[in-house]
Amino acid sequence: MGAALCQCSQETTEVSETSDSEETSETSETSDSTGTTEPLAADGPQKANKAVPLAVDGPQEANKAVPIASDGPQEANKAVPLAVDGPQEANKVVPRAADKPQEAKKAIVDLAAVQKPDIRNFTMVLHGAHLNRSFSQEGWMDPYAVVIVNGNEVERTPPHKGSHKDPHWNVSHTWSASEVPDRVKVTIWDKGQNNFHKDVCCGSVTVPCAIDMGSQIEKDFTLTKRDQPTGLLTITLKVEEEEKEEEQPNMVKIPTGLGMELDGLVEFASSSSLRRTTTMVQLRERGTESDGEEDTITRKPSQKMDDSGGYVAPALIGSWKCVETHGLDDFLKATGVGLFQRKIAKAAKWPGWEYKVVDGKLIFINHSAIGDLTETIFLGEEYDWKDGHKNPFKCVAIWTKSDKGGVLTIKRTGGVGNYQEERTVTGDTLRFSLIHEKSGVTWGRTFEREPAV
Repeated sequence: MGAALCQCSQETTEVSETSDSEETSETSETSDSTGTTEPLAADGPQKANKAVPLAVDGPQEANKAVPIASDGPQEANKAVPLAVDGPQEANKVVPRAADKPQEAKKAIVDLAAVQKPDIRNFTMVLHGAHLNRSFSQEGWMDPYAVVIVNGNEVERTPPHKGSHKDPHWNVSHTWSASEVPDRVKVTIWDKGQNNFHKDVCCGSVTVPCAIDMGSQIEKDFTLTKRDQPTGLLTITLKVEEEEKEEEQPNMVKIPTGLGMELDGLVEFASSSSLRRTTTMVQLRERGTESDGEEDTITRKPSQKMDDSGGYVAPALIGSWKCVETHGLDDFLKATGVGLFQRKIAKAAKWPGWEYKVVDGKLIFINHSAIGDLTETIFLGEEYDWKDGHKNPFKCVAIWTKSDKGGVLTIKRTGGVGNYQEERTVTGDTLRFSLIHEKSGVTWGRTFEREPAV
């Protein structure tokens, strides 16, 4: 017994010296001389070992609760006594149990839920296409489609021989829902008649995807080549619903009056209906397919049209090309638009605007991604207008002339919300902004004037 006490005292003194604490040294000396169960104290990890008594006279007392405890996972082992003299005492409490078993069980269940794999599928169906013209130098075309994801080809349909401008494939490709790509690119090619005629690109479209896209049944997207429309592609995009899911997460329950073409784009991307829509959307394409074919399409310069003699918003009259868009994603989030719908809206082709005066009235034509949208603007008086969801608005438009152009302000008031549009003309630059009254967020675009003849 004396040897054990001596050895323990020496170990205690070494620990107290390492801790550089007078209080610790005093504690260890007291423990050695009195035989009580004072814990060792030290800076760092040893601080957690608050109940590690020294082996002293009365082993049954010392060994009643000698857990090895530390911060972290071992903290749960608060009642694991060492096997010492008096086994009946030491073995009274030997479980490795957490303080609150029900909480530990709940944590395990929650962890399992987080780690539960998504076994749903994401499916893309290539139904067919319609081409506006022939890309074949002779004979009928044999078009086929190629699907590209992250620069890699993932699907290629067989050529539809003799279908010419109206191929049909009905070929599907399926991914795991956990692997929904950010976007998929589909390119339509005409198969060369022989080895001496290379395949010719007929147009392409890049479609954004998202886990909340639901069922997009037979949607029509504009095919473009060198930024010019060449036809349309009909596809289905579908993410299987989760079990017991009652509604699509990306549906907009209340029309929001987004303005411009946004209402139509959000409606197009909604999965609230499983039937085919008649709307076609043109998305922006980046890059040009190189196939050696010459571009025979020429752009026509815009023309000024004004029968008022220059009295109605003269700085606005003409055609404008969009060169920049800002704040759109934040605006759509603030108005409750889902992820897939936002991606479609942001990927949509930027519009071209046209203002003209007919019979003394200002006519605004928005050449948008979903087609031409026309509004007759009555300056200085209230007039009725409907958004893309057919929601009625009362509008008041005011033109304020300036030395370098002017500002057209339109305030729209309706049951689904109020917002204000401003079009500021400075020389050959037009800046548009829309302020949503309820959310206070703003989005806008910048346009440059196109040359007139």
